[in-house]
Amino acid sequence: MLKVLVCALLAGLFMTATLPAFASMTGVEWLTRMEQMQATNGLPPSRHVRTQGTVEALDAGPGTVNIFHPEMRSPDGSIWMPAMYMVFHVTSRKLLNGLKPGDHIHFIVGRHRGAVMITHIDKIP
Repeated sequence: MLKVLVCALLAGLFMTATLPAFASMTGVEWLTRMEQMQATNGLPPSRHVRTQGTVEALDAGPGTVNIFHPEMRSPDGSIWMPAMYMVFHVTSRKLLNGLKPGDHIHFIVGRHRGAVMITHIDKIP
């Protein structure tokens, strides 16, 4: 019980000390910082899912793309989504270069930075 209390106290102190820094970050900057923290703690990457979809909209500013995709499921079950329209963050804004609404794509998603994010995109000719 004491161990749990100490951990909670330390987490609270960490959040209090770092909250102003995180509050001024954009979504992508915050996600990048979280991935750096995970990497330093040695957390293993989750499995990826390769699927296809249609680009509905994109916004290079925050690094997001709205895609209609079929059902997707990772081999280990950590990622599962029914067919839907969904806004995904990309691991690099460069992945959005050359894309436009209506493009049919193959893409790979993985659990990164605490969220399901696109790690690779290929346009389907």
